[in-house]
Amino acid sequence: MKLYSDDPELWNSFKAGNKKAYEILLKRYYAPLFQYATRFTKDREQAEDCLQESFIYLWEHRASLGSPESVRFYLFKTIRNNVFLALRKSAIEISVPFWMEDESDSESRLIEFETKNFNERKLSHLMDGVPERQREALYLKYFQELSVDQIATVMGVNKQTASNFLYRGLNYLREQWYQLSVVLCCFVI
Repeated sequence: MKLYSDDPELWNSFKAGNKKAYEILLKRYYAPLFQYATRFTKDREQAEDCLQESFIYLWEHRASLGSPESVRFYLFKTIRNNVFLALRKSAIEISVPFWMEDESDSESRLIEFETKNFNERKLSHLMDGVPERQREALYLKYFQELSVDQIATVMGVNKQTASNFLYRGLNYLREQWYQLSVVLCCFVI
C-alpha cells in the first residue's frame, strides 16, 4: 500500500482512478472540510450531504479535473461553493405553502426575509460611498475570493497597498454601518 506523502501525488493518482488514493483523500480531508462546512450552515446533515455530494462529484468527474496548486485549497473552495449552492436552493424551496405554516413560523420567516433584504440594501448603499480602489479590492476579496497577493497582482499594486485598500474599505463600511444603525435606532425610538 502506497502512503501518499504529498497531495499532488495523491491527487494525480486519484485522477487516474486509483480508489485507494480516493479513500486516502477522503480520510485526510473529511473532518476539516466537515468542520469548515458547518461554519456556513448549522444543519450538520446538510453539511454532511454537501460534503458527500462534493466527493461523489469529484470521483465522477476526476478525469476532467485540473491539477490545482493546492489540493487542500481546491477542496475547501469546492465545499464552500457546494454549501452556498445548497443554501441558496433551500432558501428558494419552500416545502409548505405560506398559508399552511404555523403563524409564528411564518412571522419569523417574514422578519428574517425583511431583515436580510434591509441589510443587503444598506450594504449596497454604503458600498457606493467606498472609494473606487477600495471598493475594487473588497470586490476581489469577497466576491471573487482572491488572496491579497492575487488582488495586488490584479490591481497592479504591491501587497501592502492591496492590504491597505482592504483595511480602509472595511473600516469605512464598519463605521458607516454603525452610524447608520445609530441614526435608524433614533428614528425607531
